[in-house]
Amino acid sequence: DGENYLVGKQQLSLSQWTLYFLTPTTLVNERRLSAAVIATLGMAFVLFGLLFLRERQLKKASQRKAREGEKFRELNIRLEQEVDERRRTEQELRDTQNDLVQAGKLAALGQMSAAIAHELNQPITAIRTFAASGELLLKRGAHTSLPETFDQISALTERMGTITGQLK
Repeated sequence: DGENYLVGKQQLSLSQWTLYFLTPTTLVNERRLSAAVIATLGMAFVLFGLLFLRERQLKKASQRKAREGEKFRELNIRLEQEVDERRRTEQELRDTQNDLVQAGKLAALGQMSAAIAHELNQPITAIRTFAASGELLLKRGAHTSLPETFDQISALTERMGTITGQLK
């Protein structure tokens, strides 16, 4: 009838007979086609599963990198804040040092003015004393002691002139 058959044979163990059987190839072809479709679908499922797993791994890696990137951004922000704080602290330190230097200068100037005032007050006091003595000597008529008194007053004014000259 033009149909193809698959021949199978089986030896029967109890007898000397051989059993031959014929299976139409259409049935084999259908099963082969079904097996190919099932195998193709199975491979597609495996492939889709592998692609899904790969996509999931890539997504997790991307999320991990994003978290790491966020941590780096946070660290960078904190580092910038620390640098700014350090700069402010250094500026405050410089300002404090400048203020300290200025205070030292003012203290030195105060000490110097106190020393100058002391050095000038001594001759001025002595001049007053000698002037008062000279006045008494004039009232008593002791004119011979007056030149010595004026010499001492003159020496004291020279000393004051030397002190103020050093200041210039």
